[in-house]
Amino acid sequence: MSDHHASGLETMNLKGPLKAAGVLLAFVLLLTAASRITGLGQWRAVDAEPVAQIALVFTDKPGGDVVVSNAETGEVMRTFESGRYGFLRAAVRAVAHERKMRDLPKDEAFVLIRTTEGVLVLTDPLTGKRMRLKGFGDGNVSEFADLLAMGDA
Repeated sequence: MSDHHASGLETMNLKGPLKAAGVLLAFVLLLTAASRITGLGQWRAVDAEPVAQIALVFTDKPGGDVVVSNAETGEVMRTFESGRYGFLRAAVRAVAHERKMRDLPKDEAFVLIRTTEGVLVLTDPLTGKRMRLKGFGDGNVSEFADLLAMGDA
């Protein structure tokens, strides 16, 4: 083979750009580690104090219905029919997903909280996962608000 057919990589000098990319990557990793260790630069939502809360058990039924019970009394509060109430189903599944991943009991209660700001938060005491429901719109949150109101009655 002749030297005229050398690969394009041999003729290009990539050492400079590769070194720069490596230095940039190392710098980003260093900043990330420093932020995690010190907390500097991290954004944290400060939750307002709870003004109302209720412990709820969500039970999936074979036909697709979801039965919601008061965890303290065992009283069935409401049944959400299959094919409707998609937001409620999706929110509960999102919070419950961590339980499934950790192989934790699925029949333990979740806690629905209303804060002093009026925000509803669905929490899982087993995993610590929290979902602020306000960002999804008042129409979507109304089913949760109704459950909390039923618990206050």
